[in-house]
Amino acid sequence: MKSFFFRLPPRVTCVKDGSNILLLGPLGRVVVKCKSNFVQVSGTLAFSKPLNSQELCCLKQGLYGISLSYVLILVLHGVGYKVDKVDNTIVLKLGYSHMHFIPIPEVINIKCIKNEIHMRSSHLVRLNYFASSLRKLRFPDSYKGRGVLYKNELIRVKEGKKT
Repeated sequence: MKSFFFRLPPRVTCVKDGSNILLLGPLGRVVVKCKSNFVQVSGTLAFSKPLNSQELCCLKQGLYGISLSYVLILVLHGVGYKVDKVDNTIVLKLGYSHMHFIPIPEVINIKCIKNEIHMRSSHLVRLNYFASSLRKLRFPDSYKGRGVLYKNELIRVKEGKKT
């Protein structure tokens, strides 16, 4: 019988919860769907059968997230674009006639510094989903480059009409 071994980072534990694996670490907890059985021995996970690519990818992302965490930075680029954090919501002023009030998920920590939104989470998928939902509110303009951008993202600005 072949087995698949996976080394755990320090201060990380695993618990089997039905058909899920619960990863507990210093920066949070992540639930990963995994059908195969495993045994945890001295910082190593031993699976009874090899994991498929999706289970393996989710397990690696979860282990990285709870030991180091993921960071994503959004930048508001434009005149009058502002962001503020009030309690557990983000208030965005993006050039519309109204402000956007967006609740922050529990698994994401947010800091608002000037026109930047610094997001940190142990869940990569939820972090990317939340960032894309913020970005959809004011997608970057291809003529002037204004909008909600990822940090260090380059927008190819088109040339205007020539008459």
